[in-house]
Amino acid sequence: MKTNDGPGFATPDEAAEVLENGIILTFNALAALNVDGRILVGGLPVGTRTIYLIVEAPSHDEVDRMLRDLPAWGVFSWKVVPLQSIEGRAAMGREILASLKAGD
Repeated sequence: MKTNDGPGFATPDEAAEVLENGIILTFNALAALNVDGRILVGGLPVGTRTIYLIVEAPSHDEVDRMLRDLPAWGVFSWKVVPLQSIEGRAAMGREILASLKAGD
C-alpha cells in the first residue's frame, strides 16, 4: 500500500490539530497492527509523507476495513496493490508448463 499527497496546513494550530488527532493516532494504530501481525513490514521513505505497508489480510474487504478504521483515513490518498504470492505464481507457471507440454 502507498499513501501520497498528504495534507497541507493553513496555520500552525491546524497542523497541531491534525497531528494530534489524526497523524499521531494513525501511527499508533499502525504500530498496533504491526504488533498484531497484520502489518508485516512498513515504513516511510526519508523526507516524505508517503507510507508503504505490506499487510496480511484474508480478503481485499478486510484491507479496506483496516484502512478505513485508521484515524487519518480521510487525510491521505490510498493506493492498494494486491500481491500474488511467489508460491502461487510458481504453481500457476508449473500448470501452464504442464499444459503446454501436454499439447492442450
